[in-house]
Amino acid sequence: MQIESGTGDRSLARVDKEHNLHTRAIILSEFGHHSLDEESGYGVYMRHTFTAGVGNNEYLGHVINNGLDNIVIKQVTVATNAVSMKVEMFFDTVYTSGGELAIPLNLNRGSKKESSLVAYHENPTVIVMSTAAEKEFLDLRTGTGMPSFTYDFRDAFVLAPQTTFGFVGEASSAGEKVRLNVYYYELTEELDD
Repeated sequence: MQIESGTGDRSLARVDKEHNLHTRAIILSEFGHHSLDEESGYGVYMRHTFTAGVGNNEYLGHVINNGLDNIVIKQVTVATNAVSMKVEMFFDTVYTSGGELAIPLNLNRGSKKESSLVAYHENPTVIVMSTAAEKEFLDLRTGTGMPSFTYDFRDAFVLAPQTTFGFVGEASSAGEKVRLNVYYYELTEELDD
């Protein structure tokens, strides 16, 4: 069986006798589509220097969807110079004060669109926020043996409007640093049923 494209470009799709489909296509990832076509792909970079060592959890960053659209978290990258480090992510963190705004950057560098995501990271002042133990959804362990780690949510983590998540961490000693990158896109278009 063979099907010819109705666009007039003579593209073909065919199924052979082993039932294999043969065609040619240019495939753009969902993230690529949102960055290129919708101009709504972003990255936000957060940093923290630990003031204490083992046994002392510190708040690393707080993220809130301050807009009207869903935000799809694509990936989180953790990088450190620590011998060992724990980074945990929690849903529904409550930000009180402190920290510094971490400004999201549009990954489509030709776009002037700004993100509705608001993020705070630890330096230069301490973030005050609260978490509930039952809201933990990711626990990353990293350090000398693996100084950088990327977790791909495969578009499954959707941050609804006015919802939050945050990072809590613990390092092997004071003065060690962690860098957090969150890559995401905003759903600016209606999803089909």
